[in-house]
Amino acid sequence: MRRYTSEEKRQACSLLILVVLSFASTFPIMSSSSQSIMYYADTIKYPLPSIPEALLDGGTFIVQANLGSSTVWQNATVYNELATATATLLNSNFDTQTGIWKLTFDLPTGLREGGYDLDLKYKPTQTGQVVTLTQPRCLWILQKWPQRLRILACGDVLPGIGYWEEMVKEANLLDPDVLLFQGDFVDVPILEREWITFEESFNALIDPIYMIAGNHEYTETGKADLYNRIMGSVNYTATIGDFLLLVLDTDSDGWVRM
Repeated sequence: MRRYTSEEKRQACSLLILVVLSFASTFPIMSSSSQSIMYYADTIKYPLPSIPEALLDGGTFIVQANLGSSTVWQNATVYNELATATATLLNSNFDTQTGIWKLTFDLPTGLREGGYDLDLKYKPTQTGQVVTLTQPRCLWILQKWPQRLRILACGDVLPGIGYWEEMVKEANLLDPDVLLFQGDFVDVPILEREWITFEESFNALIDPIYMIAGNHEYTETGKADLYNRIMGSVNYTATIGDFLLLVLDTDSDGWVRM
């Protein structure tokens, strides 16, 4: 039997690593479950459960959606387990360069403070059937703008270990004004099971959440396509009254890319 030199073994190991990395970049998501990932940011670009819009009761809010230019929009429904209201469509504008709709809705008064789901109703064409798009927990309705914010910051939740589920229970008991997630929601972003496990507990949180991508959300430097489809933009700003939240992600190599 031939004996391999240490150099030959090293080359074989390097080749194996290269093959594995090539496999990972070729197949963006590896599935082993009958459940599926919720791609919150695929069609509705804003607001998101990961980047909610804060607004006052009776105010207006903006929606950005990626649908065809022939789409006919209708009024929306805003709701949670305690209340339901109709948001009136004020105007709709389609950007031919980006392919994104910008919709403005007017919210009636009388809604209690808290997080709300959003149902968008539209027709693909003037004569088409009405379709409903649902975005969970994407609106944060307030009675007045806060003078201070109680923030619960967390990161490296790595679902499947066990303490992520416990952390969600504790967060709901602490009831902060807002949660800041500082990245590393999964260990390997191409594994579907990890995103599904993360979303199961993520959807149980009751307070507004703003997400910040970590290096584990990147499949390679400068590439966070899965995160973009699931959670949205890696760089963004959000205003909560006089508070400005500026999120600049440092990618997988520690540099901010604009």
